[in-house]
Amino acid sequence: MSALGVKAQPASTAVQITVLGTVGRDGVTINYVTSALNKPKTYANTLYVWAVSSPDVPWGSEPAGTTAIAKDIPPVSSQKIEFRFGVDQAYIIGYAVAADPNATCATIYIPPNTPNDPRTYVYDSLDLKIANWGAGIVQVGYKTLPKYNPAENKNWVGIWENEQVPYSGDPLATAFITGNQTKGQVNINVELTIDTSYAVGYFMVDRKNGRTALAASATFQTIRPVG
Repeated sequence: MSALGVKAQPASTAVQITVLGTVGRDGVTINYVTSALNKPKTYANTLYVWAVSSPDVPWGSEPAGTTAIAKDIPPVSSQKIEFRFGVDQAYIIGYAVAADPNATCATIYIPPNTPNDPRTYVYDSLDLKIANWGAGIVQVGYKTLPKYNPAENKNWVGIWENEQVPYSGDPLATAFITGNQTKGQVNINVELTIDTSYAVGYFMVDRKNGRTALAASATFQTIRPVG
């Protein structure tokens, strides 16, 4: 890596969800935090729930409940997902950034015997970090949810000369996730300039159809060389 100068600490954000209030026989209210530029209803953000026997999303299986996010503003809000909450049954609730269970990027596991004890809930979400950058390249580290296959689901990353990842407009450059591992690193080949803010986004639907399926972002700024 050829240095451009002193490197400011990159910042990262990702979709997050929590249970709001108590679990009920007819479902759960979920508080969600997404990108400030997101329009959850317009972009078909969706809550899914699965009845499970382990704390992992059963990718490819039929959800026990589905609820589309009902409003665009604010992108930080709450929504109830309705389903029959069975006795002695564990559930995983997931937030997807598209109308596709495979676009789920944040989850809550509710164990079978303690549905109203939030201390037992297990939270997880996709993670994105700027590993390094230099002349002609940005290295991006990612971690998806367990047992997820990012290559099979055509996940990709893009970079913009911006302080936030926009929901329209072409990126400066893109790179596809080519491995089936849940954790890895991908290189974006792009020419950087000094004194510039950049934003990298991780998308969970293919490049053609998933321009708004933003699960996480990371930002960094290039600094003028010293001396």
